[in-house]
Amino acid sequence: PKSVTVIDDSAFESCTAMTTLTLDADSQLQKIKTQAFYNCVALSSSIVLPESIMELHPQAFLSCKLLSGVTFENPAESNLIWIGYQCFSGCTAIASDIEFPDNLKEVEYNAFDSCSSLKSISFSAKSELISIAKSAFSGCSSLSGIINFPASMGGLLGELGAVDEKGILGESAFNGCTNLQGITFHANIK
Repeated sequence: PKSVTVIDDSAFESCTAMTTLTLDADSQLQKIKTQAFYNCVALSSSIVLPESIMELHPQAFLSCKLLSGVTFENPAESNLIWIGYQCFSGCTAIASDIEFPDNLKEVEYNAFDSCSSLKSISFSAKSELISIAKSAFSGCSSLSGIINFPASMGGLLGELGAVDEKGILGESAFNGCTNLQGITFHANIK
């Protein structure tokens, strides 16, 4: 129902026959908690996450190997601020281009690890992103093109793994992204 605000820990864990997940655009859903859809191995549809979602907790979609795509509805207006560790790790069939929401501040470690079919990711110039943690996109071997980091990552010292109080790009964040052609840092990044 549209009135649900939280999908709790392990709510649908190992529902091995579940093939689709549909969330209404006008949903009031704010949180998908830890391992909510973990090991839903038949979940093969592309999911559209509504603007209302604020948090995707650790391992929420871990090992949903057939999940074909992830779309954040209206990224400029989305409330999402955090993607927890291993949230989509092992979702090897995600082949969509992911445009991350402007309000997103943190992508935790191994969040998209081994999403080997993921083609591209993007952040708008208005993005508030400050942290991409260790191995967040490690093993995304189909990730190609050029990633443009937003000005909000201004705390970077200009090298991968460098950190200060304003931003972080974690160690091995893009390790194994063998088709990635380049990265661009905003002019304000030092």
